[in-house]
Amino acid sequence: MISDERLEVIAKYDTFVSLGETEAMAKEIQAYRKAFSEPAGWLLIGEEGAYPGFTERELIKDLFMVIERNSHEPLYRKPTIPE
Repeated sequence: MISDERLEVIAKYDTFVSLGETEAMAKEIQAYRKAFSEPAGWLLIGEEGAYPGFTERELIKDLFMVIERNSHEPLYRKPTIPE
């Protein structure tokens, strides 16, 4: 993985990027896109508090509750970046 400092130099100065760096950046972007392409679960937010970890199936089962009393936010997986 490319360091934050190196990414900052590349972004700020439009400097030369090696083939290895290009490959590393592409793998990282692919991992983030895959992780954020669909929620792993949902956080239900209601008057009583927040309840993490609901799967889509559980959310659909309790949809009436979500619509009537709660809002919901998607929860995403942490990207796994291949070496």
